[in-house]
Amino acid sequence: MSGKNSPKTFFIAFAVLVIGLACMCNGLSFTPQAPTLAPQPPVVPTDTPQAVLGSSSPWLLIATESGLWMASPDGSNLTRIWQGDFWQADLARAIQPGGNQVVLLTSDSDRYHHLALNLLSLPDGRVQKITDLTTSQTEPSPDAMPGETSFEAMRAIADNVSFAWSPDGTKLAFIGVLDGPTAEVYLYDTITTNITRVSTDDAQNFWPSWSPDGELILFFGADSFGTGAGYAMRGVWSANGDGSNVTWLYETTGSGEELVGWRDAQTAVLDSWNPMCGSGNLRLYNIVTTEKTILQADCFNNAAAGAWNGTDSSPVMFSTSEGVYFLAGNSSQVQKVSDKPAGLVLWDTPGYMFVVRFDDGSMSTFYSSDATQTYDAPFTASSGRVDVTMYGLIWAWTDAGDELEGVWITGPGIEIGQVFNGSAYAPLWDLHNNLLFFSGSELGTDLYRTTFDAYYNDVTLVAHFDETVQGAAWVGIK
Repeated sequence: MSGKNSPKTFFIAFAVLVIGLACMCNGLSFTPQAPTLAPQPPVVPTDTPQAVLGSSSPWLLIATESGLWMASPDGSNLTRIWQGDFWQADLARAIQPGGNQVVLLTSDSDRYHHLALNLLSLPDGRVQKITDLTTSQTEPSPDAMPGETSFEAMRAIADNVSFAWSPDGTKLAFIGVLDGPTAEVYLYDTITTNITRVSTDDAQNFWPSWSPDGELILFFGADSFGTGAGYAMRGVWSANGDGSNVTWLYETTGSGEELVGWRDAQTAVLDSWNPMCGSGNLRLYNIVTTEKTILQADCFNNAAAGAWNGTDSSPVMFSTSEGVYFLAGNSSQVQKVSDKPAGLVLWDTPGYMFVVRFDDGSMSTFYSSDATQTYDAPFTASSGRVDVTMYGLIWAWTDAGDELEGVWITGPGIEIGQVFNGSAYAPLWDLHNNLLFFSGSELGTDLYRTTFDAYYNDVTLVAHFDETVQGAAWVGIK
């Protein structure tokens, strides 16, 4: 999970650190057996009046295959707020920072026709169409194919990152095909409700991203998105946060550009993709000065950037077949912090640390201020899908691998171990009440909850859905 730094987050992290240190000093370690759930009838969510949720945030937002649900922080009062086709590549990305609105992209069933940008507000469940993303002139024909300009424009929206909230939540950058044959960047102002066109090039623009201070917008452009061997890239552009001063930055040499994160208010962490290597050419790029610093010229497996705190540069960590490497926030030199090959590297704001899964299945956390300070999990993870969430210094992960499936919790001095035995996905912590939610069962149709007070030995079935739970996130966290 990611988010803006806040005093509350720092307090939570500090409080959990105290708990962890107390457990270590007293030699306490909780290792309950994975609970066996007593047979019980499924709790099938039904449409209920939204008034039962009240106006106090936060609210739990749950995405299933063809619907959206919201609930009270403990998972109760489950209410369907959208039923129908929609898509979000990343549910957390869709949520307005510090606000109560959620981006909802809709289309025909094939995702490439009649696309529209909507905003869903909580807790009233009101859906407001902001704009259609095509016009009668730019809508692709029913038989349009990859390679055709109109269809590639739809792919810029449907197959790529196509929207981004400003850090203060007042503006939404999005991709649309409203003024010509190609996909362009637009800004929607939530206060004035005005839509402003930003880009005017003839590339298919995609992946808009805001600098962490909201003063700059970065975006990419391609001629087409290929059929699996990479994109026909055109270049990279920037603009001011109000949409002015659009600037072409550079021509790309790879078959795709990827944004890892931000080092500071002007410096993006970027890499280039090509079919022979995958991700490579990991670098820092200053949008204002155009200064470039190479971190890893060759191939790498995964990378993550920390959250900028407004003063110091954010740290960067990446993994290769040779080990794990770290660039501290106050340093210009990359250091190797592990000789073990690794794949997954994640950044987690609540814990202010990186989580790494090594190729042998072991997992470790690396502190963002000093990556020589680590905590090695006493359990291993599978090579399949692993999702991680943090509560201060305690971390949990769900594992969907056949051999190690389940939910696991660990941390300094509080090695709880496995709390659920079965395929699991999409863990989410309630940072206010220390409730852990996750999706369980082979089809991912069950939503479970467990609590710190019982050392996570009270796994409770909250709801059973008729379709797979794809993710969950919090709305209305200030």
